Amino acid sequence: MPSWWAPLRKSPLGTLIREHLPRETMNAMRNVAKSNGKIQELPMLPQETIDKLVRAVQLDTPKFQELTGLGLPKWDIQSA
Repeated sequence: MPSWWAPLRKSPLGTLIREHLPRETMNAMRNVAKSNGKIQELPMLPQETIDKLVRAVQLDTPKFQELTGLGLPKWDIQSA
């Protein structure tokens, strides 16, 4: 496992993730973290999809920032 896995797992964020993600998803995340394969380039999402996602999480973003302690300066939550 990568060196960052155990601290993340033991952190408050890791606890929240484990509480809310299905076990199957957690297993998949662990398998990806353990793999030595190349990271695949992800396809670009259509702007319409991005706009829908931004609107969907806009109200939750400040709480996510508070829970994680991350500033997330690149997250433009005002524009949606």
